[in-house]
Amino acid sequence: MSNGTITFSADIIRESMSIPVIRRAIESIDPGPSGNIHVDMGAVSESQLSGIGNSVRPVMFEMRFDNYDASKVRVNFEGISSEFISGALESTNPAVAVRLYDAYGNILPINTPREYPLYPGVNVIRFISSLVVTGDKVCAGSLKASASYTLSYA
Repeated sequence: MSNGTITFSADIIRESMSIPVIRRAIESIDPGPSGNIHVDMGAVSESQLSGIGNSVRPVMFEMRFDNYDASKVRVNFEGISSEFISGALESTNPAVAVRLYDAYGNILPINTPREYPLYPGVNVIRFISSLVVTGDKVCAGSLKASASYTLSYA
């Protein structure tokens, strides 16, 4: 079993102009002794965060597994669920949460484990995070959200 923390950060700015989307490198971690992941979601304008339930700023991150003697891994992201968007991760901005998806765009509710097969050699599991609007009044400033994750091998 492995444990770690994943932290998401973003800057919400007051500018009303559109901020260009910059392709980000995939954040990658080989779950080992420290196993901490930081996902920088960049800057987003308040004006882009409108409409409760809308998602913006998707960022992919991945976990790499090397030569494990297991056939599957169970991944569980644990954290405080948003009061307004079920399964999304609460953030320091009361009107914005972080939603997790698998590589195919299916929502991964926090506090709900999911199993993935492992094969001989290097395995990569990709995830996507996005900001999701939970309220009418989005405040400019720094946004942070964090969750613990647990990896269980079978």
